[in-house]
Amino acid sequence: MSLSPMMKHYLETKDRCKNAILFYRLGDFYEMFFEDAILASRELELTLTGKDCGLDERAPMCGVPYHAVDTYIAKLIEKGYNVAICEQLSDPKPGVKIVDRDIVRVITPGTIIENSMLKESSNNFIASIYMDETGLGYSYLDISTGEFYVSTAKGEGVASNLNDLLVTSMPSEIICNKFAQSQSSDLLCVKAGDMPKFQVMDEALFDENACHEQLLKQFGSEYVKDINKTDSLIIRAAGALLSYVASMSLRTLDHIKMYQFVASTDYMGLDMNTRRNLELLCTMKDQKKRGSLLWLLDHTKTAMGARMLTSWVEHPLFNEKLINYRLKGVRELVRNVYVRDEIARLLNDVYDIERLCGRLSFGTFNPRDCIALKNSLNNIPNIVEQLNKLNAPIISDITHAMYDYSAITGLIDRAIVDDPPALTKDGGYIRAGFDSELDEILNIGTVGKQWLGELEAREREKTNISKLRVGYNRVFGYYIEVPRSMSELVPFEYHRRQTTANCERFVTEELKDIEVKILSAEDRRLEIEAKLFDKVKETISAEMKKLQETAKNIAILDSILSLAIVACEHNYTEP
Repeated sequence: MSLSPMMKHYLETKDRCKNAILFYRLGDFYEMFFEDAILASRELELTLTGKDCGLDERAPMCGVPYHAVDTYIAKLIEKGYNVAICEQLSDPKPGVKIVDRDIVRVITPGTIIENSMLKESSNNFIASIYMDETGLGYSYLDISTGEFYVSTAKGEGVASNLNDLLVTSMPSEIICNKFAQSQSSDLLCVKAGDMPKFQVMDEALFDENACHEQLLKQFGSEYVKDINKTDSLIIRAAGALLSYVASMSLRTLDHIKMYQFVASTDYMGLDMNTRRNLELLCTMKDQKKRGSLLWLLDHTKTAMGARMLTSWVEHPLFNEKLINYRLKGVRELVRNVYVRDEIARLLNDVYDIERLCGRLSFGTFNPRDCIALKNSLNNIPNIVEQLNKLNAPIISDITHAMYDYSAITGLIDRAIVDDPPALTKDGGYIRAGFDSELDEILNIGTVGKQWLGELEAREREKTNISKLRVGYNRVFGYYIEVPRSMSELVPFEYHRRQTTANCERFVTEELKDIEVKILSAEDRRLEIEAKLFDKVKETISAEMKKLQETAKNIAILDSILSLAIVACEHNYTEP
């Protein structure tokens, strides 16, 4: 006996992702087989069944519905597993035994982009460490927002510096070279069990020349301009991280536009015990946010602001100039009650632009995201109007990052319907009047419904079958349905298409002709809508860097606004 073609392809695909559970798309389900099925059925409490695959014994199998897959993936990621997604790349067609499928992404704890798996108010960092006898290079990235940081340490105290960097960034995934892994067991945060497992990568991933090329490709002239500030250790850590994330996501990382150096002299180093004792983010007793310092200070209105304020609490500033830079902004918002209240009202309607940019880069940006972006950007002019009433340097800097997005919002308004569907597969998200060719196709759909209605009325009159109706399903297409009790009245020219418990379903030559016209128009409509939406996304992507700059500054504004609100509520005094 030999394996079926589908199972052969499954095993070939599985061989490429041995360290991940393979979710293999079959119709409306993601299926798992063999060892993956046994493991997933146990971890997800799924029913373990079997499938004939050409072998003497049935292959162990379990599956999850595609529309609920995020929930199951999140559970596996939380338990420390990686998940590879093998997607159908073509639709089933007559005469084709197996559809095209391939891995479109490998999801690891540090490469999650789905909103349903992420915490709105905190970053999800993946870290890369390269160490040798001279020191270390450290980089960490939030792939959902594009925030990318690099740091280095040399000489005495390298282990202590690494411990501080890990505690500061709290990565959900860590990749490293072998030497770094060998040094990790002495770190306090590792001994305390606060860090994920250090994953040793092949040394080739940290090759300096390859990493240099990766950074040059990602950042271009910006990287060249700052190259004198970097060294081999940073280049290896940062370049390896970008390469690893790209290999997992199988996407370009267009939303990672810049990187930021983190110097140990900029922030106060706080070890894990100090953070716990100070109850910065959560209480010691029950690990809840309520009762912590962040809970007291957090009156942010946006997810971006919540993440920024969390970062400020975790990274107390050493720099007096920067401290006063923030405080002057807080002071002005405390003194200007109307402006403060108006900005708070406007920020309530601003969506998570940072993560929208991430989804845009990853190809998961949908029409509803378009509307969320439009509604957010429509608030920018009103926010600027309020900011212009203030004079603090931090406010002026924020205002300069509030660009004119009327071209983007105007395009989205013309192109996308006000309440688009969540998924693009069924169409219906491009506004009528936006494209003449699409309008012609939509007209065929409208006329087609009239044709079907007229056909149904004529056939009822001709056959005297009062309960005759024209229907449709995905498997059999359009049909004329007749109750079995009236099947003796069916004309000779009707051709049987399907028999059900209570009805007979037929087709006529006229109905076949109408079906071809409607379905070909439907296929063409979906194709045109997809192309038009791609053009809309291209236009938005061209402004990615500006959008990210605006998002970052909205987060800063939201954070100082939150501090101003708290200061007023509790009558706090400026230091």
